[in-house]
Amino acid sequence: MFDQVFRRIEGFFKSLFSRVSVRFSKIKRLPLLIGKKAKDILKGIVDFIVNKPSQLSDYVRIGGAYVAKRALLGTLLAIAVVIMLMVWFVIPWLSRTFFTVKLVVNTPEFHTASGNAEVYTENGELLYRGKLENGAAQGDGRLYDGFLVYQGEFAANEYEGDGKLYCAEDILLYEGEFSKSLYNGSGKLYYPNGQLKVSGTFVAGKLEGESTIYDEEGMILYSGNVSADNYNGKGTLYQDGELYYQGDFLNSEMTGTGTLYSNGEILYTGGIVKGVYNGSGTLYKNKDGMRVEGEFKDGAANGTASVYAPNGECLYTGVMADGEISYISYVSSTRALVEQCFTENAAVRSIGDMEMLYYSALGTGFLFDADGRIDRILFNGNQTLYGVSAGVNSNTLQLPAGWGRYSEYEYIPTSTEKVIMYYLGENASDRLTSVKYINDSLFIKLCCSNGKVLFYEIGAV
Repeated sequence: MFDQVFRRIEGFFKSLFSRVSVRFSKIKRLPLLIGKKAKDILKGIVDFIVNKPSQLSDYVRIGGAYVAKRALLGTLLAIAVVIMLMVWFVIPWLSRTFFTVKLVVNTPEFHTASGNAEVYTENGELLYRGKLENGAAQGDGRLYDGFLVYQGEFAANEYEGDGKLYCAEDILLYEGEFSKSLYNGSGKLYYPNGQLKVSGTFVAGKLEGESTIYDEEGMILYSGNVSADNYNGKGTLYQDGELYYQGDFLNSEMTGTGTLYSNGEILYTGGIVKGVYNGSGTLYKNKDGMRVEGEFKDGAANGTASVYAPNGECLYTGVMADGEISYISYVSSTRALVEQCFTENAAVRSIGDMEMLYYSALGTGFLFDADGRIDRILFNGNQTLYGVSAGVNSNTLQLPAGWGRYSEYEYIPTSTEKVIMYYLGENASDRLTSVKYINDSLFIKLCCSNGKVLFYEIGAV
């Protein structure tokens, strides 16, 4: 039935091959010839199938109808093309997309598998469910190890893209972006109780950039810059959810310049090293409720600093040591130096043939001899120095190294001492206990009643 058609096709191709062989020597023109002839072949086939036949012999009768032989041939060719497309493309795509293959890990079938799959161990435990590409996890999938370990995107068996990582059954450890199985990009870490632990940016598995960190109760611990999992750069630290520190960090320690808070109020601002005051700064309330501005070292004012009363009045500018005014440095100094450094308006008191400048805000008096040099420095019970204060037992004195206990005895106070107690705001006592400490050139004398310090004095031995 199709003899005439097949003969025409056979003759056409024989003629084509003959002409190609003759021209084969012109190899440089071969691509152009192939393209032209391919176009001619395609045009010939289309014309043969599409053009309406003009003779009855070009038709075949099927049932009660006549069908053109060339139309029938075109239909058969179309069916052949569809079958080939199904075999080569459609069926594999459907298999990969809609059908799941069960495989055993590390078998030949596993290493060549592509498409949706469930991968099991030799003992039948589920390892992986998702897409494979030549035996490697690729695209969306789930990884198991007795429980769901990871759910998200894969690339060549690595976590890549968005995903969730679990540390136990239904306990989320991390969700966010991955690269080569490491946290990389925006992500969140969680505590085992499900509470958010970290929200921030990761690079190669470590926190890098702006991040927020919480405790297991959901209270904020830190907000700011992080580098290699450490607080580095500008950040804010919290304690019990309350603002504690704001400033510079280095390797998770408060180092640089910053501000410390206490009960919502500023405690200190300035230089800080490993959480300790160091450098220029301001302590807003020292042990006596005073503001101190100046140089700090090892957590206390050391060097030149100024002391201010709560009302803002400057009381002192001079040398400080371990957070205290260095009164010892003024022993035997002049009245002019005292008046220069102690800037409060002092009360002038006459005591016998001596004169005292009393600074009430500091609870301190300077007793000068007739030559205008300091004889003794006096402190009432409201002044705290070396750990001594009103109502504190004399045994709590905290003196620097080099001081030793020299004597202790009871005596009847002199009239001068009674006047001093009066000016210092202390009630006179009929009997006092003297406890004296000395070093190479100085003494500290505590005057006590019933074991409690009433006042004390510093002077030259």
